[in-house]
Amino acid sequence: MHPKDRHEIAEVASELLRVLSNPKRLLILCYLSDGELSVQQLQVATGLGQSTVSQQLAIMRGEKLVAARREAQSVYYSLESEEVFA
Repeated sequence: MHPKDRHEIAEVASELLRVLSNPKRLLILCYLSDGELSVQQLQVATGLGQSTVSQQLAIMRGEKLVAARREAQSVYYSLESEEVFA
């Protein structure tokens, strides 16, 4: 493997670990590992405020850790890949 490739892999891994190092995001991911949930359901389950849940989900969506699906007025979130917990 070329040294430049190793540096790129290290950068990607570092960013992923940074995202996963937040306890609130890990808590949300743990709940999503059981299945799809809305922001409101995540708020009740985690005890976090709606804005906090939404902010954390936005960060994880940006990193392709969670996926969103809109249904009427609600947005439901799920793990983008089960490999997050593999």
